[in-house]
Amino acid sequence: KDGIPANCAQIASMDSYPSNMKLSPNFTLGMVSSNAAVSSATVRDQNGLSSAEIVCNLQYVCLNVLEEVKKRYPNVFVTSGFRYPGDNPKSQHPMGQAVDLQFRGATKSQYYEIAKILATELPIYDQLLLEYAVTTKSPWIHISCNRSGNRRNVMTFFNHKKYKDGLV
Repeated sequence: KDGIPANCAQIASMDSYPSNMKLSPNFTLGMVSSNAAVSSATVRDQNGLSSAEIVCNLQYVCLNVLEEVKKRYPNVFVTSGFRYPGDNPKSQHPMGQAVDLQFRGATKSQYYEIAKILATELPIYDQLLLEYAVTTKSPWIHISCNRSGNRRNVMTFFNHKKYKDGLV
């Protein structure tokens, strides 16, 4: 339907994963990897996962998180999705299981309200983090989900470290 792979087996049977490949009605592979607003990385095998498994994880995020967020907040955009491994060995980004989101025109206080709504209304997520940093003008919301199970953890981070459980 609409050129979107139906399942992980179909993704695994593909020869390549172009950035314009639709993962869901409103999101392409590039939007959650190589063409994200802040960090950009082309999907490759890493962390013991094949490119196909990573693309399948990204599709799961697109279908179960990003489409739900876009319904509520059409001004959403992905600042970071798939990334190469970095300083944080616990990050779900290198597995294609996480995205960082911002919202055009949203104020700092609106990010708190958006995070509160998403934490209660999203049907699936592993972690939802409201993140603040002194080096950025706007906060962002990190949301991850895992095809093998989700914890529904909600936390606030400041300067890339856990500040508090729940939202502040």
